[in-house]
Amino acid sequence: MKIALIGGFGFHNFGNDTSMEAMLAFLRRAYPQAEIVCICANPKNVERDYAISVLPLRLPGPATIWFRILDLLFLRLPRMLDLCTRTVGALRDFDALIVPGTGILEERSARAGGTTFSLFIWCLAARITGTRVALVSVGAGPIRHPINRWLLAFCARTARYRSYRDEISRNFMQGIGIESGTDPVFPDLVFKLPIPDNQLADRNPRPLTVGLGVMAFSMWYDYDVYEAYINKIVAFIGWLAKRGYRIRLLTSDAGDRNAVDDVLSSCAAQNVVPQGFIIAEQASSANDLMRQIDDTDVVVATRYHNIVYALKLGKPTISLGYSKKNDVLLAEMGLGDCCQDVDRVNLELLIEQFEKLSADLRTRQDLIQRKCVDLRDRLTNQETLLMRDFFKALPCHAAQQGQ
Repeated sequence: MKIALIGGFGFHNFGNDTSMEAMLAFLRRAYPQAEIVCICANPKNVERDYAISVLPLRLPGPATIWFRILDLLFLRLPRMLDLCTRTVGALRDFDALIVPGTGILEERSARAGGTTFSLFIWCLAARITGTRVALVSVGAGPIRHPINRWLLAFCARTARYRSYRDEISRNFMQGIGIESGTDPVFPDLVFKLPIPDNQLADRNPRPLTVGLGVMAFSMWYDYDVYEAYINKIVAFIGWLAKRGYRIRLLTSDAGDRNAVDDVLSSCAAQNVVPQGFIIAEQASSANDLMRQIDDTDVVVATRYHNIVYALKLGKPTISLGYSKKNDVLLAEMGLGDCCQDVDRVNLELLIEQFEKLSADLRTRQDLIQRKCVDLRDRLTNQETLLMRDFFKALPCHAAQQGQ
């Protein structure tokens, strides 16, 4: 069996990379003889970090001057035909093309193309070669650009197996014409990963520790919205510091270090806390991040997978979210009263939410831990479903079973 995993992996977005890692762990456990290849945005990093064969998300074409001239003369049609031909050739020997989680059916940019177009080309190649496609616990919507909407709808229609990580994703796909009523909803794949051994948390008596997961989202909003967000975070840090709480800054994407720097520089400029008061260690992996989160008692976060990691570790969490997926996840975990929108953070409400959580930590922790057990059980059920309904239908697998 030859299986390809496809997605925007390799750019140190821990949420994307650990979604791939969770699927890779399942496949290696269930089908140890299978050949697995990752089709990704940054192949070198993935090959190094996960010891897996790789292909680039967009295969390189001819680089000669004559091809470039021909491409310009015919409005890039030669390059598109060459890309399609190369992709079909690369996928011809594969039995399955799997999208492991992530918000792959969300729109990252207001422009058409990009990763959306690359996924479309691979799904088109799968249709041509007869390679079976699975979308596993994916997030979907919003998709505003009509071209992106059509491209992603095509990708969804090629899939022999589809599951969504929440109801809003499934409902969105139904709204754009995908017959998703019978598609199952299963949790984010990251909930199935093991929790790393802790090396950071201080189990001795210490002040309550607050993890602040900040995000550099200025490319999605006007800069004024981002600046207001940073100012509210800094004001909240000042409020926490006056009450003697310990503070950790958390990130799950390499680009979010910019937000950490903005928070620290603003704290220094406003003399909010003494220098060195805030712990702001850089995490080099999801395991590093989870060790840092384990050294907190309450988490306030923006990026979706910061929230996922915090909940995995049983931490009561407040979302300052950029998407409804944050709100849906927290509601499922019994924290529906702990959400705000990132573009209009209310500091007074944030303080009120924090005080309510911190006054009832043990009860909330117990509830979250029970919910996480249920999420892991549901993901085990999905693995059984995949083995029964997807992998057993592969021609190669059927041949092996008949031997």
